[in-house]
Formats: sequence, structure tokens, C-alpha cells
Amino acid sequence: MQNIRNIAIIAHVDHGKTTLVDKIIHASKIFRENQQFDDLILDNNDLERERGITILSKTYLFVIEILKSTSLILLVTQTLVVK
Repeated sequence: MQNIRNIAIIAHVDHGKTTLVDKIIHASKIFRENQQFDDLILDNNDLERERGITILSKTYLFVIEILKSTSLILLVTQTLVVK
């Protein structure tokens, strides 16, 4: 059986939404121990890294195995909201 969860993280610009999701990804142990990755997983565009803000919309799907028979589906959609 799979658990599907929808989570919305809504905050003002530069309040750590991307950082929070990056830390969740790191804590979930999605990557292999020998796999190399940067601290910033979601903001992978050079301009985003340089300016420290999200510019491009992205969607990621992670399937995290919690137990042998249980997994969690995490769908992350990252957007930039402009007034």
C-alpha cells in the first residue's frame, strides 16, 4: 500500500522554502551514500545559485520506502510567485 501526501509550503520570498525541502530530501536518504550532490538540490540552475532565489519552476517526484511494504510518494512542485 502506498501513502500519497500533498504538502504545501507557502511563505514570502527568501523565507527558506527551498532550503526546507532540500533538508527533507537530505534527511530522507534518497541518495546513495557514495553519490555526490550539492547542498542545493532544487535550485540547480547557475543563475539561481548565484542569486540565491528560485527562478525556474520545477517538479520532482520521490518515492521513499519507509518499510518493506510501505512507501511514501512525495511530489514537490517548486514555483516562483510574482505579484
